[in-house]
Amino acid sequence: MTIQTLSQLMSAASIAVLLSACGSNNVAELNNTSFDRSTFAGAIAEDYLQFANFEANEMVDWQDAGHFADKALRILKDTSAAQREQAADWNIDERFQADLKAAAGRLDIATRVLSFQEGGTELAKAISSYDCWIEQAEEGWQQDHIAECQSAFSEALAALENIADMKFTEQGTAKASVVLYHDHNKALPRSKDLALLQSFTAKYWAGLKMHIHIDGHADSSGTASYNANLSIGRAIAVVNAIETPWQDEYTISISGVGEAQLAHLTEDGVRDPRNRRTVIEVIFSPQSDVAPNNSSREIASNG
Repeated sequence: MTIQTLSQLMSAASIAVLLSACGSNNVAELNNTSFDRSTFAGAIAEDYLQFANFEANEMVDWQDAGHFADKALRILKDTSAAQREQAADWNIDERFQADLKAAAGRLDIATRVLSFQEGGTELAKAISSYDCWIEQAEEGWQQDHIAECQSAFSEALAALENIADMKFTEQGTAKASVVLYHDHNKALPRSKDLALLQSFTAKYWAGLKMHIHIDGHADSSGTASYNANLSIGRAIAVVNAIETPWQDEYTISISGVGEAQLAHLTEDGVRDPRNRRTVIEVIFSPQSDVAPNNSSREIASNG
């Protein structure tokens, strides 16, 4: 063994001891810190505390234990520190990379749509279980632990989708759907459905690009051509109702379906309030390449 090699080994050993000491201090500090576990910050800190103690006491991995203990302490001081781990910072086997990338897309849009207050403990669980998953994936050999973290993440995301009433996709978009109903021969939605639309558009969507697609529908009373025109009129009426209060950036496309896609099958010539509807689908994405408050329209008739 050369003197240089010995020196390198001693340096590496010294660094390892230093990291272990730092990790030990962070874990000890977190264990001695009081916090409210019912809040977002407290819930995520509790998850990191459990994880840090496991890594320290069971796996003797003081480096990762200290990392997550430090992260919890920073979040307790400032919730903006509650950001998921970046895969590029970890040495992850390619076996796990695709699933983690898909999960990251879903988590990123969830944290853009829901505030920490709105997502609460479920959002805390989603972030902490993703971090657990990525740390275990780097180690790569405890398959049951990897699966446990992945399962906890999936359950948390499903709960967040229920809270937001949206679907979070692997591509990093969120999809929401709103259905409005109309009185017979009327283009404007019913008053209570307009109130529902106004409630949706009043939400804070700043920083998200939106594409809104609106399908107008009719029941089977009246001629096919009349219902096609009526369905387009309904879609346009909803566009006008959206454009007044919605100040975020968006694009809009509309389609008049007429009586071609009945929600409830009936014979021809039947009035049915379940079929007199407008379906709004909104796709949210974090990209922002549309000028603020600028909308564009595409109009099509499938009647």
